[in-house]
Amino acid sequence: AKGALLGQTTSDGNGLYNLSLQVESRPVLIEITGGYYNEEAGSTTSTQVSLSTNQKLTALANYTTGTPLKVAVTTYTHLAAGLAAFEISKDTAVSTAINDANTRASSLAGVNILTTTPKEITDVSNASATLSPELKYGFLAGAISMWTYNNAPTAAVAHLPPYTSIDFAQLLYQDISADGLLDGIGLDSTGAAAPLSFGTTLLGVDVYRKELGVAMVQMAGDANNKTGLTGEQVLSFAQTYIANTDAMFNGVPPASFAPASVVIFAPAPDAWARKTINVTSTAFSPFGLKTVELLVDGVSVATAPSSNLAAATFPIDTTGYADGPHTLTVRATDRGGFVTMASVQLKIDNTPPTTTLGLAHCIPCIYGGVASDAYSGVVGTVVTGYTSPNSQSIVGAGGVWTLPMPAVPPAKETIRVRDLAGNCSDYVVNFVNNIFSFGLLALGTCP
Repeated sequence: AKGALLGQTTSDGNGLYNLSLQVESRPVLIEITGGYYNEEAGSTTSTQVSLSTNQKLTALANYTTGTPLKVAVTTYTHLAAGLAAFEISKDTAVSTAINDANTRASSLAGVNILTTTPKEITDVSNASATLSPELKYGFLAGAISMWTYNNAPTAAVAHLPPYTSIDFAQLLYQDISADGLLDGIGLDSTGAAAPLSFGTTLLGVDVYRKELGVAMVQMAGDANNKTGLTGEQVLSFAQTYIANTDAMFNGVPPASFAPASVVIFAPAPDAWARKTINVTSTAFSPFGLKTVELLVDGVSVATAPSSNLAAATFPIDTTGYADGPHTLTVRATDRGGFVTMASVQLKIDNTPPTTTLGLAHCIPCIYGGVASDAYSGVVGTVVTGYTSPNSQSIVGAGGVWTLPMPAVPPAKETIRVRDLAGNCSDYVVNFVNNIFSFGLLALGTCP
């Protein structure tokens, strides 16, 4: 229960306040109500959110007469206040419960939650080359803003009640004050245990620890982050946050987060390739993607047009590479700095096959030849006479093929020889006055 009101004041436009207390040493509760704050994530500009009449943020501290007391009031001090309330309900001394709760919440946050003043990471004046405690605190607020944005049912209602950071803070207090655990269980109106959810998203250890840590790195990659700090620079802080093993997490081991994953759908491994082909792939990272690149034999040749594009298609002109085996690699770099790659081997062949042509024998007349190819080979492919489309031959061992002629030989017959990669060459067979002649029409005729 609250004690007597000791004083009140109004914060300035930056959220700073000053309050003079003329009381003896005692625990004090600082409560923020009314006003507004800015949601930092998701949209192109910050979204202003007003607190409703039943929403608040609190902080608990032990005041010593005559000693200035610096107290930030944030979601994490609200968490500590909820934890202290639970400990007090279990007969822990008030001052002891306050100190313990603030210490544990500070350990989770990685900063002193009472004496550190958070810096707004969307303010360019807070740009920095290093991640100070004040900016760490700011990124924690940004992480909650990012998580609530991501978990709203649609972008249209993101950061509108009840999908705001202040709504999340109220749920956080309900959760920890119910049983001293961040387990997604609060109390209903009858005092019975009940699951807590943010919209349709059930709350629990993974949300408060892993997902907020991931959202911290995502926030570093958000366009609204004006600190100049990247996901790589924030990653270590996020990892430390996720690895916290405080008793409030009920002994649940920290969940590891996976780096980006990459899958190449096409071409298939060891496929033949010629002319221009498309390399299709997909990539994913919980932190968000920074770049997705295509490499040929270890050399980057293309980057996906959008850094957030999960599904990427890269056209590649294989005629710029020598016939033979090559390695295609899709490399994804996420906002946490993790690099993941997937590779396939393919066989490039842009050299058309050739064949000799000759008359095997007559009555019936059969002509044939020996087909060859510099790389992929023609063994097992089909040679087709186009004037007589049903006349075709499988190329046998050594490239030997034969084709029976029609009963009445045409004056002109075209023969197409195809290799395994799909390259073609066309030859002509002329039959004039019972005399056969053979010649090359064109190399590389297949589309």
